[in-house]
Amino acid sequence: MHAGARYVSSIGKAVNHATLSGAEAQVLRQALNSEAQDCFQSSIVSFVDALRAIESGFLSWATVKLYYSVFYALRARLALAGDCIYYVGSGPRVITARAGASTVKLQGTTHQAVLNRYRHNYPGDYFLSQPIEGCSPLDWFTDHREQTNYTLSRFCEPNTPSYFKFARSTSTRKMLSAYTADDIYVFDEQHAMVAFPFKLLRDLRVRLSAQSLSPLLPSEVDFLRGSLRDQSGPMTSVDILLS
Repeated sequence: MHAGARYVSSIGKAVNHATLSGAEAQVLRQALNSEAQDCFQSSIVSFVDALRAIESGFLSWATVKLYYSVFYALRARLALAGDCIYYVGSGPRVITARAGASTVKLQGTTHQAVLNRYRHNYPGDYFLSQPIEGCSPLDWFTDHREQTNYTLSRFCEPNTPSYFKFARSTSTRKMLSAYTADDIYVFDEQHAMVAFPFKLLRDLRVRLSAQSLSPLLPSEVDFLRGSLRDQSGPMTSVDILLS
C-alpha cells in the first residue's frame, strides 16, 4: 500500500464523504511526499531496466518497462501536488491533502484512474501539449503497452519496432546525450518511447529537488550509476536524475 493510502486508511477517512482536518491534511501531505519519492524510484528503475533491455534486443520488455516508467512518474507528480489515490475494494478514489477536502470516486482501472486524473489536473501540461503519431502521448504509451501485453500473440523479438529504430542504431550514451541536448525528440514517434520518459524523469527530479526531497538512497544511486556505464565510464547525462 502506498504511503498516502496507508495514512488515509489509518485515520478512517477512506470512505465516501469523509473530510480532512487541517492537521490531517498536513500529515497526508508529508505521506504523499514520501510516496512521490517512492514512485520516482520505481520510475527510474523501470527506465534503466528498459535501457538495458534495449541494448540486449529485448524490445517487448523495454516497451512495457518504459510505459511503467511514465506511469510511476505521473503518479509521483500527482502525489507531489497533494493527490492521494487509493482504493476501496477495486474502486479507485482520490482525496486531496487540503483542509476540508473529501473523497472523490475515480473511473477506470488502477492505471486509467491515474492517467485520467493527470489529464484532469494538468490539461495544459507540457507532457500533454503535443501528440505522438496523432495520438495523446499517454494513450500512445498505453496502446503500445497493451499491444505488447495483450493484443499481440507473439513478442516482436528479434524484430525492431519502428519506435526503437534509433535506439537500436546507436549507443545508449549517444542517445541520452541527444535527448539531453534537445527536446525536439520528446514527441517524435521514432524517439518518444525513450525521450518522453527521460524528459519526464528530468522534470520530476527538478520538482522533487525544489521541495528538498531526495528520492534515492546512496545504494540505489550506486546501483543505477553502475547500470548506466560503458567502456567510457558513467553516462553523465543521467546525473541530474541521480544526484
